[in-house]
Amino acid sequence: MKFLIPLILIGGLLASQMVLAAPERVPCFTSIERIQAERLVENGRTAQCDPTFVPSQGELRLCPHSRARSIARRAIRKDRLPLCLPTASATKESSSSVSSSLSSSTSSSVSSSSSSASATIDTRDTELRSQLLLLGEVSPIIGAATIFSNDEALNVRTVTIPLTNAVPTVQSLLVYDDQGRLLGRAVQTPSISDKHYVLTLTPGTYSVPRRENRGVYTRAELLSFTTGGQSGTDIQIASVTIAGTGEWTSRNYSVQSTTNTFPRFRSARSAIMSVTNPLSIAAPLTPGLQQVIGAFRFAARTTDSQAKVELSSIQFSLSTNNVSLMNVRLGADGTTDRVDCSVGASTVTCNSLPLSHGTLTDAFRTLTLYGDVTVTGGTSAGLQLSLNEQGTATSAGAITWTDGTTTFTWVPLVGVGGVANGTYYSY
Repeated sequence: MKFLIPLILIGGLLASQMVLAAPERVPCFTSIERIQAERLVENGRTAQCDPTFVPSQGELRLCPHSRARSIARRAIRKDRLPLCLPTASATKESSSSVSSSLSSSTSSSVSSSSSSASATIDTRDTELRSQLLLLGEVSPIIGAATIFSNDEALNVRTVTIPLTNAVPTVQSLLVYDDQGRLLGRAVQTPSISDKHYVLTLTPGTYSVPRRENRGVYTRAELLSFTTGGQSGTDIQIASVTIAGTGEWTSRNYSVQSTTNTFPRFRSARSAIMSVTNPLSIAAPLTPGLQQVIGAFRFAARTTDSQAKVELSSIQFSLSTNNVSLMNVRLGADGTTDRVDCSVGASTVTCNSLPLSHGTLTDAFRTLTLYGDVTVTGGTSAGLQLSLNEQGTATSAGAITWTDGTTTFTWVPLVGVGGVANGTYYSY
């Protein structure tokens, strides 16, 4: 019996250490992370996040990356509890104060005459590039402008933002200062025109010092497809103008932005989120019939139950060295059928893709290319297929696809230049 008590104590200590050593559950912040985690779990492997875990208020932790912060802020604006905290200071709050601050920041930020909205954006997350804006969501930054007051400091009363065209899909514009603070929501003002959005501020909310540049950033809040949002509409800011009174003279001023960055965007019901190479970066070249010559994994996302992501045409860039390539065919996971593709001097084009190959869902889909490979001579040989052109809102890229309503000829993914490089086969 005298040995039993120490054994119990030791066992208890070991058990407590095992509990303390248990890994902390981490939610999946994006749809791609969730899909990857679900597949790993299905295959009996360990995932970096738990696709089934939804933290309570007391379990919220700091967001690990900019995409998670963006999703968290979007949830806050919609009065929903986020999966993580977008700011470091928020981690010190109790569960009740977090809930209170989320509600108060949301209510203050959505008012068209908001005086001191507490919601913020990460000022490092202000990259501006032309891309697709998903219906029913708050967009990335769509415009950046610099305000300069030469004569005196201004107390700003209104911020007026006209679009280049009237876009009913844009419900409102969220306006931020250069510290990432949400000033409020600019609403459509038909008394000026259907393309003008105006934010009205109470005195003391926002000021522009004399002869100092001040930045203004804008996001768009889009209607969902089911509430009237339209796919395929161009969205572009035309200008930003502030109106206010001088702090010294009380004179009225109207100042238009001096430096502008206003790319063109386009609305969509769905989007291709990523295109990657699931194979190795390099592999040995094997001559023969119907050899694997490349594979590309697509991830997509839809915003309503009837939306689609269907590929209709893909043009791959072809690079060869002492290699002849013929009879290229495209395969896809989930089907044994293969689609004939045409081979040019520097391209491989797969047109009129059937639904069996072109349909993407909210999960991964891998397309694999096969071809007859012949080495034509020399001491070395190589072959590589790539997707080199993302395209833009005004120029076609390598991929043509539809969201069920609009046909798009570009895939505006993060990064510059190509979409994805295939495996380089050589010897």
